[in-house]
Amino acid sequence: MGLGNNGWQNSLGKYRFYLDWKSSEPFDPEKDAVDVRLVAEGGSEYWTTFTTKNFLDYMFEKNRRTGECAGSSYFSMEGMVIVERLDDDVVGLTIADLIENHKIESYFRPLEKPKEI
Repeated sequence: MGLGNNGWQNSLGKYRFYLDWKSSEPFDPEKDAVDVRLVAEGGSEYWTTFTTKNFLDYMFEKNRRTGECAGSSYFSMEGMVIVERLDDDVVGLTIADLIENHKIESYFRPLEKPKEI
């Protein structure tokens, strides 16, 4: 079943999502990485990081200059999902596809709630 660019909203089922951008810097949907929160009907939350190919290019170049990541031999980010662009349609379509293919648990991790004292 193809979801198309407009069909993903109905495919999220019991989930909704939002981009969790915390920086005071302007968000660049072509070149950034952002945490994406996935909220289930019952209130359980999950998260992963979505990033773009341009962000990866930037990180490899930066690491070549700084020597980080073994002189830019690698770059890693736990649970990373790479997309062309960071916007609601691309992220929504990606999440809907992960749900359809039973892969959502492979990429999203439960959000740890702070313990009450």
